[in-house]
Order: sequence, then C-alpha cells, then structure tokens
Amino acid sequence: MPVPVRGVLVLPGWKIDNSEAAPDILVVSGDTLAKQITELTPGPLNDAIHDKVINVLLERAQLMELKHLSQPSV
Repeated sequence: MPVPVRGVLVLPGWKIDNSEAAPDILVVSGDTLAKQITELTPGPLNDAIHDKVINVLLERAQLMELKHLSQPSV
C-alpha cells in the first residue's frame, strides 16, 4: 500500500539557500524544522494506513532498543 512521503535533510547550523532546490526533498538548517515539518503535505493518509505506519515504526523502535543487535555479532 502506497504511503505518501517526502525526504528531509537537516543540516544544523548551515545557511540553506533553497532558491534552486528540487521539490522532492526538503533541506533545512534545523532552526525552523518543527514549523516546516508541520507545513508539509505529502498527500492523503487514511486512518488504516496511518495506524499501520505507526505500528511499523513502533516495532522498529523496539528492535533498536535491543543493544546487542546494534553491533556485529561476529
């Protein structure tokens, strides 16, 4: 099932000139990141897809909490 997304590259402390930027990725310095994220409208997202995305992200976060998996096992 398709999920509308938009790439965001954050470069804290950089002065960003978006005058000739491609529209498919948002490049920001971080100063106004929260404001810019809330203004993004990548596309419609129904409740079922929203809930699925949340569950997948929660599952991924749980995997990341397993410290022994964050280093090589060999």
